[in-house]
Amino acid sequence: MEQLRPGLADAEKPEDLFRGQWQHNRTSVLDEYKPYLDQRWDEGCTNAWKLWE
Repeated sequence: MEQLRPGLADAEKPEDLFRGQWQHNRTSVLDEYKPYLDQRWDEGCTNAWKLWE
């Protein structure tokens, strides 16, 4: 049987889909806010509208 490449099925939790090596090489207008957003996400706030407020 053919081995599938790593992907969505390999994520243990939803947060694993949003954090990874591929993100470290890209810049974003949100870069200065990422520590705050990561903190709020880790606290359980996963609603984008609430994170934006």
